[in-house]
Amino acid sequence: MSDKTSGKREDLLAGGSRHHQIFPKLNDAQFAVLERYGERRKLSAGDVLFTEGDRHVPMYAIVSGTIEATRGSGENLHFLGAHGPGSFTGEVGTLAGRGAVASARNE
Repeated sequence: MSDKTSGKREDLLAGGSRHHQIFPKLNDAQFAVLERYGERRKLSAGDVLFTEGDRHVPMYAIVSGTIEATRGSGENLHFLGAHGPGSFTGEVGTLAGRGAVASARNE
């Protein structure tokens, strides 16, 4: 695999050679720690977790299923990636008080 992708959905899902560094996976011990600070939620297909521009976006740790991240809307909607079991979401901008740069929904 290469470090570069074409931006196509299938290439983004495959990841590059550094994919594991950019999107690390949580292990069972890490999930156990997180459960002390959060709550489990069951989502339905299409449920929106957060929308571009939202402030104070929480972290989501994915136990099962897939979350899809996108940016833009309508004809300008761009697929950014998908996160599956063991993955987590988070917005660095939240720490600085900025709005989310992407939207995320349950697939």
